[in-house]
Amino acid sequence: MAAPPVAQQDQPCDNAAARVFPPGVPLAVILAGVGLNRLWPIDLGFGIPAPLRYWIGGVIVAAAFFGFGVCRSYYSDDPDRTRI
Repeated sequence: MAAPPVAQQDQPCDNAAARVFPPGVPLAVILAGVGLNRLWPIDLGFGIPAPLRYWIGGVIVAAAFFGFGVCRSYYSDDPDRTRI
């Protein structure tokens, strides 16, 4: 005969306690932006050529990766690591 299961309150909480699915937040923001652009597009009054748009997008993505790397290296998990 098997032992009875342990009550749920006797076990420690083993989850992240996130109220929403974390990737769902940026996905919702992107979908809201696409939807708003379909309903109410913003015209800047001038056109940006495609190659320039790609360069601008690449610079934004590179800056985001660089910024994430700097923040990640600044906030280390190692408490003995000192920063000046």
